[in-house]
Amino acid sequence: MTIRTLTSEEATALHAFAAKFGRTWKAKLAGTYWANARVWNGHACLHGLRNDPAWGHEGLQAYQLPKVTPLAAATTCKLAEADDKAKAIEKALHARFPGLKDKLIVI
Repeated sequence: MTIRTLTSEEATALHAFAAKFGRTWKAKLAGTYWANARVWNGHACLHGLRNDPAWGHEGLQAYQLPKVTPLAAATTCKLAEADDKAKAIEKALHARFPGLKDKLIVI
């Protein structure tokens, strides 16, 4: 099987997921998110990888994260945490002001 190259969106989502879940990120992605059809943090592209015949579980097992410096790893982790916080704020605002759901934009 030929495994295709990831798009920048897919690679970014995988790196953020790996930064969030650490050493066992592949098992967490395949066992929890893919097996239960969950979308992590709004990154639907991760779920799309599961169903992609040119990537799927074989691509996940073969994929190697690029070597990064400690600073880059810390930055990626901080970005993932900031994304989590932004999603939580957006969800709270939408719950508090349901009539404005289409008009609220969290930056």
